[in-house]
Amino acid sequence: MSNIPGLAMMLGKVKPPPKVVTWTGNAFDVNLRATFNAWYGGRTITLTGKIRAQSLGKMRDIQQAMLLATNDLSKEYPLIVRPGASGPSVMIYCRKNQPLVIKEIQADFRHMRDFQMSLRASNPRFLSLDENYVPITFATMPESRLIANLGSFPAQPRFQLVGPITTPIIRNNTTNKTLTINATLANGEIWNVDIAAKTIKTAAGVNKFSTLDVTSDWIELIPGTNQIQISGTGVLNGTTGLYIFYRHTWI
Repeated sequence: MSNIPGLAMMLGKVKPPPKVVTWTGNAFDVNLRATFNAWYGGRTITLTGKIRAQSLGKMRDIQQAMLLATNDLSKEYPLIVRPGASGPSVMIYCRKNQPLVIKEIQADFRHMRDFQMSLRASNPRFLSLDENYVPITFATMPESRLIANLGSFPAQPRFQLVGPITTPIIRNNTTNKTLTINATLANGEIWNVDIAAKTIKTAAGVNKFSTLDVTSDWIELIPGTNQIQISGTGVLNGTTGLYIFYRHTWI
């Protein structure tokens, strides 16, 4: 969505999103177990600006490119914001939620058109462009690493477990949150735990959500330093591992 040639030059400004409705407490499932924090709704972003081109044909090309870039509504795409020297470049996953508005008004002989693009992000987080990677290989049990989230809001990491290991327990010692998987991973078997998507899958995409212990938390990385610990039984030094992928996060 953000890779249209010249789009960064065309955008005028990003309007601040409306205030999100907040409430206390948690979201609950039918059994009244707290399943995840429910502090924020999504985020609406409105982009306004001008298309400027040297010829009528080029202006039409840019219009068509903008339409095609926002045409797929089946999933969210990264919108990249580059503030320059004022701060780090970030991205937010979003999709178009209203038709693209391009006013067909020819005020003079210049090839320009005003436009307005309304986007909606189901997750209001702004993420760093670079994804960080921290490996934890097993030499002792339990094993831990310090991980820094340089943003201002809890990050939602992806954990990749590599067997062999039985009943792996991932714990954030800084927040005292724990995620337990009641299963045994064979030697070299890979499972992926996606905190944002709330999924547990094998490398082949097989759903393993049923192995999640009911007392588990969806572990996040709070701003600052987090100590992430992995433990389990039946591990093999040099093979068993936990690999953590995350982005610095802002709200």
